Amino acid sequence: MFTPEIMEAIPTALEQIFDSLQMSIMADIVRMLVLAQELTPTSVYKIGRLYKLGKSKSAIKSIVQNTLDLSNSEIKNIFSGVIESGYNEAESVFKEQGKEFIPYAENEPLQQFVRAVQAQTQGECKNITQSMGFAKRQPDGSLGFTPAADYYQETLDKAVTEIASGASDYNTVLEKTVTEMTNSGLRTVDYASGHSNRVTVAARRAVTTGLNQVVGKINEENAEKLGTNYFEVSWHSGARPTHQVWQGRVYSKEELESVCGLGIVTGLCGANCYHSFSPFTPGITPRTYTDEQLDQMNAEENKPVEYNGKTYTKYEATQRQRRLETTMRAQRQKIKLLEEGGADEQALINARARYVKTSDEYVNFSKSVGLSQQWDRVTVGGNSLEGITKPKKASSPIGGIKTTSLPVKNTENHTFKGKFGVEKSDGSGIMKERGMANGMRTSPYHILTESEIETLNKDIKAIGADKSIFKFNKGTRTGYDDITDEIFVKGDVLPDLNSTHPRDLMSSRAALAHEYYGHRANRGTKLPKGAWNDEFRASYMAAKNCPNLTDEDRRYLILDALERAKEKGVTIQHNEFIRKTLYG
Repeated sequence: MFTPEIMEAIPTALEQIFDSLQMSIMADIVRMLVLAQELTPTSVYKIGRLYKLGKSKSAIKSIVQNTLDLSNSEIKNIFSGVIESGYNEAESVFKEQGKEFIPYAENEPLQQFVRAVQAQTQGECKNITQSMGFAKRQPDGSLGFTPAADYYQETLDKAVTEIASGASDYNTVLEKTVTEMTNSGLRTVDYASGHSNRVTVAARRAVTTGLNQVVGKINEENAEKLGTNYFEVSWHSGARPTHQVWQGRVYSKEELESVCGLGIVTGLCGANCYHSFSPFTPGITPRTYTDEQLDQMNAEENKPVEYNGKTYTKYEATQRQRRLETTMRAQRQKIKLLEEGGADEQALINARARYVKTSDEYVNFSKSVGLSQQWDRVTVGGNSLEGITKPKKASSPIGGIKTTSLPVKNTENHTFKGKFGVEKSDGSGIMKERGMANGMRTSPYHILTESEIETLNKDIKAIGADKSIFKFNKGTRTGYDDITDEIFVKGDVLPDLNSTHPRDLMSSRAALAHEYYGHRANRGTKLPKGAWNDEFRASYMAAKNCPNLTDEDRRYLILDALERAKEKGVTIQHNEFIRKTLYG
């Protein structure tokens, strides 16, 4: 029902919400330090008392409540529209086998189960927010967990003491605190075990666990209705070695548990596993991959690739790429927080230099080992950073691994050529919001003002769009919802003028055209959410068909379309319209 790529992509919006929570709390602590740098003895006492009386807890409570409102909305979206869409895709299989299919809207027992898992997931996210803090180095050198409210107070007390006594200057305190916070990240702790995770990791795991529960139940029920006890496990590139041995093959229900480890935290559908399994009827259901193809693909996965004197398998290379992405996210956070705190120029220069060095390593490593650069993982929840020379952003396939050397699926007409030489997948995918996908632009968490909405309504009128389908400050980001036929308009509809990427620079009117004349005009497409060719088509069609765009709007849309192809490694032959738009 869901491919590994889709399973990995679905929690991303929730992860972004918790990343925003993390940055909000760290930024609030930095703003507190800004106050501390010019404190008089009297104001020191007043500020100290203020936080001791609960200012820190109040600040956290406000931030947390906003996060929970957004996360509950996103979880509801996942466990209603996304699940329903995926469930209904099985109808064709039932028809092919002459079996009765019960639509999701009529399957009340399943809906009850989904609602229960939804509530469970929302409860887990609430629990995450109630046990947050930072990993802090203790006097004995060990790492200890400090709750967020306590960290507020301790940081303020220490800053005030050091600055007021002359033991440290403001910039030293600021950089030390920012380094400590970004190295740790905002964490949630399991007090029973003492183990902690970053809140973004915990949120992703919570929704993935819930998804696995629902998808597993649906597939088991469908198998029973189809009269089969067999299942095909999905395959994806970069799987951990222990999962490689069984992915992509067919197993009985009992073998899913005994061979694949279904129900075990380290097995199929366990922690950080994006595999799924779907009903398989021997003699009727075609295999996605033959055993020979699977052997070939796994051999390709395990072929060592050398970089700087060290060899990597695909899995090992993917793991190092993830670590580099985590490092870059922390470095970006540090730069943003130092800017927020008014750090001296040398500190900012040093922080930016470290980021550029790591990003260069990321680009070189990814190219050398054949991995797509996934800048959306690096820039989660953040806008562009002033003064940083960034590599061009790559809107890469969700899985992150180039698979051009691997055999195609064991199905007919797996790909076909569309207009403009674009390859389109005929495989079905779950789509909810289909939008700019990976552009940085303004933060989607920016709340559009009345003035901005008024301007956007004028743009909507100018392009001849149906005003009623545009919903402001709804959803998780600007994008088109195929199910409800709505275009959600969030803060990221506004451009990022500090960027150099056409996706970030195009006007709000062009972005709205991308959604209306691109995605909405192709409602019901089988191309998965975020697919490069779906985004290519949206920008191309908007540039070609939308009225009242400026020449610059059309140029940026075409440049964006061409970037989508370029980032995928596809060469697009310029037709007359493209040439005219770009060169006049």
